Amino acid sequence: MLKTTSGFKNIFIKEFNLCLFIGLSLLSFYHRIIEDIIIYDNEKIYQQYLIPMLNGFLTSVVILALNRFFHGKKYAALYYTSDKLKLLLISFLGGSSAYYLSLSILATWIITFLVIYSGYNTIKKFIGKLYNLLTPQKLATLKDIGIFFNFYITLIISFTTINLSVNALCQKIGYGIAFNFRDGIEGIINAVYFSVITMTTIGYGDIIPLTPPSRIIVCLESMTSYLTLAVMIGIITRGINAHPKN
Repeated sequence: MLKTTSGFKNIFIKEFNLCLFIGLSLLSFYHRIIEDIIIYDNEKIYQQYLIPMLNGFLTSVVILALNRFFHGKKYAALYYTSDKLKLLLISFLGGSSAYYLSLSILATWIITFLVIYSGYNTIKKFIGKLYNLLTPQKLATLKDIGIFFNFYITLIISFTTINLSVNALCQKIGYGIAFNFRDGIEGIINAVYFSVITMTTIGYGDIIPLTPPSRIIVCLESMTSYLTLAVMIGIITRGINAHPKN
């Protein structure tokens, strides 16, 4: 029997960052359509209500479909949630929040706080699990690989929103842009792209930090991702226990 998670707070901590990531990914597919709509949206009804609700709905559909797939998959038990209503609410929140990141500085900071709160609890649990995996002769299971993946997604989303917040803050205090992100939704997509490229140590250099605060954040992001990848590769190369006893 799969271990499930109950309680809105626990499900939020477990699912919110993944829901936000899915929401951001969905925006990247149709952001040009949204930008065309915004041009003629004089009353801002679409910007403030309809588009966030649409992205929240689409994110909920994807998350519920993934949750159905995770059901019965031992290696994906981490992602399975039995309480569909709470999962639906959190996925809708994550999907709509993905769009609200582009609307205002206040929204960006609030969402960043939620991401950091969720990420902190995820990282805390991951460190406890990592200590066990670093035991000599210990082989990772497929479920452990899923935990690694969840942790990595959390890092990407956390640094994406932090970079957006730093960029907004630097402009607010007259410090100039912190990153050469574009405006609006495309700027959010740029931020996700930058975090993925930085954390996979590729670093194309097309988007760069431009202020001392943003450079400090990116240094932390690079070192964190480098250490995470090194540990992950080291554990996986030991071998994977595909059929654990428990």
